[in-house]
Amino acid sequence: MKVQYQTMAELARDTLLIGAKEKNPQVMSIIQNIEFHHFSVRGKFLDKHYMIPSAHCIQFFSKDKKIYVRTTESEFITAYRLYELEQKLPTNFLRISHTEIINIDFIDHFSLSKNGLVRITFSDKQQTYSSRRYLKKIKEILL
Repeated sequence: MKVQYQTMAELARDTLLIGAKEKNPQVMSIIQNIEFHHFSVRGKFLDKHYMIPSAHCIQFFSKDKKIYVRTTESEFITAYRLYELEQKLPTNFLRISHTEIINIDFIDHFSLSKNGLVRITFSDKQQTYSSRRYLKKIKEILL
């Protein structure tokens, strides 16, 4: 793969263009890494607003009609809806229920229960459960 860098003074803002003969896993991996490090979520904690890089987000969940972002540091409230986050977040985020999206990079382990749910344990030992509705997609990604 050949890498080139070119400065273009006429650009109003920084733009990254990746050229490839055809779509391939190596190029897609580069694109995903760039998107992952670029996307940030606006979050609020104790009347202060923060920009949270998606790489720091463990899970997004709905509780009491609000959307929360859990990081290794704290929980924040965000104005995003889960369906918006599902569209914007990189591919290492997975919708596991109607009320939750998780970052699979923070999964420590998971287990299948007899009733068909997946119990997910994060690296900080917090746990959550999937819903049956999303089980097929979860198995495709995690198994």
